[in-house]
Formats: sequence, structure tokens, C-alpha cells
Amino acid sequence: MPTIRKEIMIVASPDQVWDAVSDIGAVHYRLVPGYTENTLIDGYERILFLAGGGITREYIVSIDEEERRMAYSVVEGRMPLLNHHASFQVSPHDDNSTKLIRITDFLPAHLAPEIQARINRGAEVMKETIEAEAKRRRSMSIMIVAATRESNSRTLTNHLSCYEDENPDLSGFFILIRII
Repeated sequence: MPTIRKEIMIVASPDQVWDAVSDIGAVHYRLVPGYTENTLIDGYERILFLAGGGITREYIVSIDEEERRMAYSVVEGRMPLLNHHASFQVSPHDDNSTKLIRITDFLPAHLAPEIQARINRGAEVMKETIEAEAKRRRSMSIMIVAATRESNSRTLTNHLSCYEDENPDLSGFFILIRII
């Protein structure tokens, strides 16, 4: 059985990368937006609704919080797979980055070039998506610290409102901050 191993260096903390990888119901916006349009979870089964109308049905085999490892198996999809098992494991790399290791085993072997191309493109999108989320969180933290140092809740609200306008996907988070 062929194995493809892909290491992805991501400029984000291990906690941030693990949070995205282990959020199994949010593949469509936390890992590969544009490729996956929606995700449905039913017990250990995950269904990915793909751009262009296809679906991929997977079994979530393991989510190991301590090892920061998630494993899954594709059981139905566009490719004529006889067998598929993959895992993601998150580990610290240095002060500013994290290593995300993806290992994929599959049959039949003649699908290796296509699977390698998909893994490579998926890795690029995951890296971009996770790094963008980490950057937004860093920017938000800096703005909150700057605003709270001014000791003025109105100023904080104004800063957050401006940030919401630039990042509408995070607006619910700011509502929580305002309530607290």
C-alpha cells in the first residue's frame, strides 16, 4: 500500500493548528475553504460537501487530544479508492511555527500521482487558511490590549466595530467580548 507523507510548516501556535485540525465539523472554513462547501457530522461519520457538487464520506477514526493527532478514513468519494487511511499530527517546531504532518495510506497504487497533487494543493490551502486565522487573532489581541490600556469601553467598542467590518466572520466573537 502506498504512503504519502507531507510536512507542512505553519506560522501559528500548536494550539491554534490543533484547534483547526480537531474541529472536524468545520473543514469547510477552518482548513480548506473553497474546496469543501459544508461539513456534516453524524456520530463518527463526516460528510464533506465539495465545490462542484460531489461528496466525500469519511469515518473519524481517532481524535487524540494528548498526542494532537486526528485520523480518518475515506469510505466514499469521487476517486475509486479500495482503501484509504490518513492522519494529521501537530507538533511544535520553533517559537513561531508548528509542524503539521499528514500521512496518507491508500489503494490502488496507480492513484498516487493524483493523490499527491491533491495533498500538495490541500497543504497549501490549509497553511494559508490557518495562518490567516492566526494573524487575525494576533491583530485582534493587539487591538484589545491597545484599547483596554486606554481604559475606555467606548474606545474598545469602536476598535472592535472597525475590526468586525474588516473581518465579518469573527463578529460573533466580539459580541461576547462586549457582554463580558
